[in-house]
Amino acid sequence: VDQLKKYQNIFPFVMDVTKEEHVEDALKFVGTKIGNDGVYLFDYRTFIGLWAVVNNAGICIPHLFDFLAVSHLDQMMQINYIGTARVTKHALPLLKQNTVIKHQ
Repeated sequence: VDQLKKYQNIFPFVMDVTKEEHVEDALKFVGTKIGNDGVYLFDYRTFIGLWAVVNNAGICIPHLFDFLAVSHLDQMMQINYIGTARVTKHALPLLKQNTVIKHQ
């Protein structure tokens, strides 16, 4: 994450995708980096809207299935599936501001 901070137009951050408030806060942060009209605020070029979300949260608890506790299965589902869906759901309004996506 620290290496990505050297780029002017990349804003990496860490969040817990299993916590609704973390995802909401993260997407609010992203929204502050994009103007109300969707124009990217820090670049000399016009960058319209949010173009991508790197949604790569995931864990694996490597055991044979019959030795996994149900709590482990739940944890994997909360992070790998529900967490990914949560981030995507909260990012959609910003992604839809992207004029390339909007006008296709």
